[in-house]
Amino acid sequence: MLKVVFVLGTRPQIIKTAPVIKYLRGIDKCEVSVVHTGQHYDYQLSKVFLKEMSLPDPVINLGVHADTHAKQTAAMMIGLERVLPNLSPNVVVVPGDTNSALAAALAANKLRIPYAHLESGPRQFDLSNPEEANRTVADHLCTIAFAPCPSAVRNLVREGFAKSRIAFTGDTMLDCLIEHLPSSLRIDVRKEFGIEPGYVLTTIHRQENTEDPARLNAIVQTLLSTKRLRFVFPVHPRTAKNLKRFRSWKSLVHAGNVCLLPPVDYEHSLALLSKARMVMTDSGGLQKEAFWIGVPCLTVFKSTPWPETLRQGANVCAEPNRCSLKKVLLHSSATKFDTSRSFQVFGNGKASKNVSRILVERF
Repeated sequence: MLKVVFVLGTRPQIIKTAPVIKYLRGIDKCEVSVVHTGQHYDYQLSKVFLKEMSLPDPVINLGVHADTHAKQTAAMMIGLERVLPNLSPNVVVVPGDTNSALAAALAANKLRIPYAHLESGPRQFDLSNPEEANRTVADHLCTIAFAPCPSAVRNLVREGFAKSRIAFTGDTMLDCLIEHLPSSLRIDVRKEFGIEPGYVLTTIHRQENTEDPARLNAIVQTLLSTKRLRFVFPVHPRTAKNLKRFRSWKSLVHAGNVCLLPPVDYEHSLALLSKARMVMTDSGGLQKEAFWIGVPCLTVFKSTPWPETLRQGANVCAEPNRCSLKKVLLHSSATKFDTSRSFQVFGNGKASKNVSRILVERF
């Protein structure tokens, strides 16, 4: 019996692991368990995605609701140190670059439990970025690194990984998109949200952009001043909290060219993306989804871990300065790019099969 434990804590981690969990559950003599750290603890960012992806309920939810990175990571490690030995896994699967991923990587390493890092190798070459620090540590401690794209493989080789530790599997998020896109395209955004296609889909949630008042204000002023474009903005809870804290919320509520929405589920997110003229985001996952669907993207950050999206002109990075963001927005909104290789460089939708096969063979 192969026992696989997935440690999840956030919406992106659920999306990354869903197709792998489904594939493994179809394999004889394979037992799959999910441990939830509690990092995303509200319904809109967590349980709704487990339900939508038809995933099993977590066997354990650690319920960690800490207010700093250190407290959160430490509490998760303590909880995982307690529960993982009781589950007796052959291997732990750790997806992504969140604090949940860092805590799971450290806990598995300390407990001498083999673990596989799903989405290994993306780099922004800036360890002051919390996600970069998390993914780098998780990579270097893992038993096997599942790389989603060619640039990720090159980064791992450059950092001294033995080739036997690296597996280019493709990106499991692409598998998830391929599975859910047909249903999402049947969603009528006019009926569901009362909006006309051709807007700029906007998501902002990164700590660097939401907790710095100057950066957040520059983003808000860009939306308010770019009157020729319409913005649809599903607002992350942390972003909403800081928009109110920095007194920018009311100006967005009353803006004639901005439609604020609560967080949406996965298929509604894909529906909004497919009807957008472009995306403005700081989400790594949404950058890739836009690339795969063929929607130009403006990444509100100085770099991206997905250089494949830059090379084909699908994505451009810009820091949150009102003038530069507006200029790039207006230019990017008219961009067209070749999507013929978008799936190919991320595994053509076969990543979950590749990951599952390797887990069975190795463990």
